[in-house]
Amino acid sequence: KPSSAASDVYKRQAWLHPLVAGSLTVIISVGLLYAISLDINKRYNFVWEISDFARYSVGSFLLAYYIFLIFGRATFMSSTALYDMCWTCNIVMLTASLGFFWKNPVIMAASFSTIWVDQMLWYIDVIGFVLFRKWPVGVAKYLTWKETPLLKKLTSSHHLWFEPLCMSQLHNLGYPTIFFGMAVVYSFILGFCSRFFTPKEIIFPPDTAVSYTHLT
Repeated sequence: KPSSAASDVYKRQAWLHPLVAGSLTVIISVGLLYAISLDINKRYNFVWEISDFARYSVGSFLLAYYIFLIFGRATFMSSTALYDMCWTCNIVMLTASLGFFWKNPVIMAASFSTIWVDQMLWYIDVIGFVLFRKWPVGVAKYLTWKETPLLKKLTSSHHLWFEPLCMSQLHNLGYPTIFFGMAVVYSFILGFCSRFFTPKEIIFPPDTAVSYTHLT
């Protein structure tokens, strides 16, 4: 068993890396996505017909949910929740909310388009479980594990409502092909951040529990 002093040092180190990794992922991904979107918006001259009330309401909801997800999961995941905030299916809620606040449809559309495959698999899983009590794919299977905390189940609900919520706000824009192209770029950015900023796994002493942290 480590000494008290060693434990204190470990705790500081355990929080430092995920905090730095998470912050860098957010700064780099948001910064690059914003910079590229400015050029795309200029070239295509998108005019997003959405009311201020709608975009601020949806943007605030997504941002509040994202913050709740991070702090809520930190109650049982400790510092690894800061890695969780950078999972693609989670961080897109942050960037989508910024897309609403900045009235930038490219950022918003790129955010929900990046995870549409994952979300479709969730729909298949949930429908399969409701109808046949089986998980056809298995991406949502952890919802029925006994060891899965209720708070994690609650903060996984966005896999079902995030996609249709964002798509419903496109209004007059439809879905230009460039939105999908931006999703590919955003996926590359997040993959880069995952590869260079997060370890493959973390083992927390004195336990032997392993937490896998690769985000994509």
